Amino acid sequence: YDAYAIMSIPVPALRETRSVIDIPVVGYGESAMLTARMLGERMGVLLFIEEMAPQIEENAARIGLAGRFAGARYVGFGFNDVLKAYEEPQSLLERFNAAARALIQDGVDVIIPGEAPLCALLARHGVNRVDDVPVVDALGATIKMAETMVDLRRSSGLSPARRGYFLEKPPRDRVKELIAFYGMNHLFPG
Repeated sequence: YDAYAIMSIPVPALRETRSVIDIPVVGYGESAMLTARMLGERMGVLLFIEEMAPQIEENAARIGLAGRFAGARYVGFGFNDVLKAYEEPQSLLERFNAAARALIQDGVDVIIPGEAPLCALLARHGVNRVDDVPVVDALGATIKMAETMVDLRRSSGLSPARRGYFLEKPPRDRVKELIAFYGMNHLFPG
């Protein structure tokens, strides 16, 4: 493989994954936030999993965007509503627009749709702006970030830092020891 993408907005184990493999590793949430930062000054995330908001806010701070992050908010509908909207989208799109306008009212100038199913639904229906505010296609941003990191690696040898607790590659023997401890030898022969 040329790259690895963690396609979940909270990007679980992003730093740890980067520490153990040598190909570019990108995350959905991080890619969306970095893209949003290039598009405007203050970003906000609309989530259909309300309990995820603190994790998204922590991630924004971890990647240095706390000062530009207006917060993660519940969009007002859940996963099952998003799935139903693939058949009948109009009501949900209106609800998304209303939630986006509330964020805009609070000073947000870039919106990230939280979870991938919502992002895909919005992209399918051409929702890339609400009023004059961009809505980031986080799936597209993640794929493009992965492609860019692969291109940079190939053209200039750019690769991750390998210093510090979350960046240094662990010794191969320690990785093998953990694989054995968790009984996963069959997944990683050799």
